[in-house]
Amino acid sequence: MDVRPLRDTLRKCRNRENETPDQWQQRLERDRMSKRIKRASENAQQREKRLSNNRDVQEFATHLPHRPSSLDVLAVHHCSSDVRAFKDFNVRRSVVSCALYWLKNNNHYHSNIDIDK
Repeated sequence: MDVRPLRDTLRKCRNRENETPDQWQQRLERDRMSKRIKRASENAQQREKRLSNNRDVQEFATHLPHRPSSLDVLAVHHCSSDVRAFKDFNVRRSVVSCALYWLKNNNHYHSNIDIDK
């Protein structure tokens, strides 16, 4: 078993703990640039696979219960013919609610939205 990838990942994590804000910004910019280069060089099949992994929120939001306040945890499952395309994920109602209120209070573009309880 080759342990080099694991060793490199651990080394990167240790280095990130000690980086300055400038180093952090530079690392993020390098990561963004490498992602842009990778996306520009991918073929149609790779692009289709990447895009199919993005979830269509509007499609399965219509299947949510009318009163999610009665649930503590929502389990979201996407029905698809390709079982590898989507993964189940859980959403805690209280966390989503806090995030929406934070967004309303801290982002002027969303300050006039109504949030149902």
